[in-house]
Amino acid sequence: MYRTVLTLAWFVGTIYATIPWFWLIVHPFAERLRARRSRYHIIIPAWFCMMALVYFITWPWREAVLYHAPATWLAAVFLFATAIFIYHRSHLVMGRSELVPGQERRLVTGGIRQKIRHPIWLAHLCMLLAWTVGSGEVVLYGLTVFALLTGWPMVRQEEADLERHFGDEYRTYKRAVPAAFMPRIFRLAKARKL
Repeated sequence: MYRTVLTLAWFVGTIYATIPWFWLIVHPFAERLRARRSRYHIIIPAWFCMMALVYFITWPWREAVLYHAPATWLAAVFLFATAIFIYHRSHLVMGRSELVPGQERRLVTGGIRQKIRHPIWLAHLCMLLAWTVGSGEVVLYGLTVFALLTGWPMVRQEEADLERHFGDEYRTYKRAVPAAFMPRIFRLAKARKL
């Protein structure tokens, strides 16, 4: 049972860890992909190839763990719940308008986006961290670092694209919601004390 959980954590964690890398590769070609009728015939196999490469590279270490502590799954449950909550609150708005021709792009600023600008990325990270912390797998810790290293440029590129597309509307939103990933909890607590 334990080995099955480790394999599942490695399998799912790899999917989440490759999301920013995949986005960085696909995003520059969004305009060309939008013009193609068979865009998903390119995108989906490309992501599967990317995941297959990561699976192949990490396969030998998929069961190597830093620790084996069932209590860590309690922290994982909290992270899973956080990810699911954020996914639900963000209504999974991601990339559709970039690839579907004729669909108007609009700036979504309501709901959870009144607190953080990139809730989907935060939810992905929470999901990856849940599998990583729960399993203690060395590979997942490495993939988490990889996701952070590829996620940061992904967000910067997306922000530049949003600013280019929406101009002052996005700049105003960015000033109103300065937190890209984490809500400013401590800042709110300070403001209440004053």
